[in-house]
Amino acid sequence: MNNNEIEYKSRYTAIFSAFYFLQGMSMSIFGVIIPIYLIVLLGMVSASDIAT
Repeated sequence: MNNNEIEYKSRYTAIFSAFYFLQGMSMSIFGVIIPIYLIVLLGMVSASDIAT
């Protein structure tokens, strides 16, 4: 395959951007939001303690 046969399409950027956005959202939900929710649910810490 020669270099002149490779073509970059602009939709590749959209696909990669969407993928990394969804990956970041899933990581933040499971890494930040759910643990805080569980801590508050179990009553170990109040929501105001987490906010400060």
